[in-house]
Amino acid sequence: GSITGYSSDRPLIGASLAVDFFFLLSGYVLTHQLNIKPITYQNHILNRIRRLLPLHVLATILTLFVLWLNSKTNGYVPPWFGEVTPTLVAINLLMLTHIGIEKFEVINAPAWSISVEFLISAFVLFPFTKAKNEGFAAAFVLIAAIAIGNLWNWNLRSEQMIAPFLNGGLTRGLMGILLGHCIYRWTQKPIQPHHTTLAAKIAPPLFYYCIWRILSNESSQDFCALIAFAIVIWAWHNESDSKTRQVLSSAPARFLGDISFSVYLLHTPLLLLVS
Repeated sequence: GSITGYSSDRPLIGASLAVDFFFLLSGYVLTHQLNIKPITYQNHILNRIRRLLPLHVLATILTLFVLWLNSKTNGYVPPWFGEVTPTLVAINLLMLTHIGIEKFEVINAPAWSISVEFLISAFVLFPFTKAKNEGFAAAFVLIAAIAIGNLWNWNLRSEQMIAPFLNGGLTRGLMGILLGHCIYRWTQKPIQPHHTTLAAKIAPPLFYYCIWRILSNESSQDFCALIAFAIVIWAWHNESDSKTRQVLSSAPARFLGDISFSVYLLHTPLLLLVS
């Protein structure tokens, strides 16, 4: 990404949209887990910390080390590196960069979304999973979408901070994670046979549309792609014979899914090392 010094027209800049897909999947999967295996709020928080913190801390420290090494060898370093303080490091390590109090620099660029995912899943999603109706969550999704439309001109790739507790990244995470929560709830409702047939027809083209948008270098259709992805998740839950779904459920695809979190957090220090 941009932290390595690449320009704004770099290849796969549209991969930022994949972060919004990640938020949606996170809300879907966590809601599923909390429904099939209810746990206390304290254990939920501890589970999220155990899942996210160790690799996040390792990647952050590794990024700092590579930036220090680059600074000694005339390699690339971002403008803010000379102003890194122990407080900033602590805020990064504790996944609090996007808590919303003020704008903090993110040492390991991808970790902004880990901060958002942790905060929303820990302090917002849990009570919604205890509610009997997803209508309240859907209302929050709508409010977040309207905020993104009015404050960030429908730009899902913005992390701009407007006011305390109102930044683009946190709002994107709130919308995506709660949308994933709603999609999971809707998959648990009875479905008519003709809806299953419809799901089989619409899921593949919508999925390929989402891939195309990730490969795109402009963001005008990001909102449409997010809605399309939500429909794909709902459709594939109700339709298991899709060839595309079978490919994505194969052993190689599952392996990529297993290592995706590690690759996501570690790719920035690796790029910095070779930049």
